[in-house]
Amino acid sequence: MLELYPNLLKADVLALVTPLYYHTYTAQLKAVIDRFHAKDKFLCGANKRAILLAVGANPNEWVMMGITATFETSLKYLCGQDKGKVLAFDCPDRTALELTDCPQKAYPLGLGL
Repeated sequence: MLELYPNLLKADVLALVTPLYYHTYTAQLKAVIDRFHAKDKFLCGANKRAILLAVGANPNEWVMMGITATFETSLKYLCGQDKGKVLAFDCPDRTALELTDCPQKAYPLGLGL
């Protein structure tokens, strides 16, 4: 984390990219996000922009509600800007993901940052 903090503070954009795991981030990503709190006084009000890219195998769109709520709540706490989300459900593998419109949604999202 000591290597990550300077880059986190300098970053213009936080890109949270994760497979869906029990309706939220993976434990590995959650551990990193939890460590953001060590730098709250620097991050809160820094007006960081953030995007969320998530993929899950479940075919129901509502399965993304948990990760979306967590992402939005974290940004509200940090006074950050939600610059967009690409949420791919019903994608158990890369081939399924490539058959969706998600790659086409992600590309302009990245360009707009």
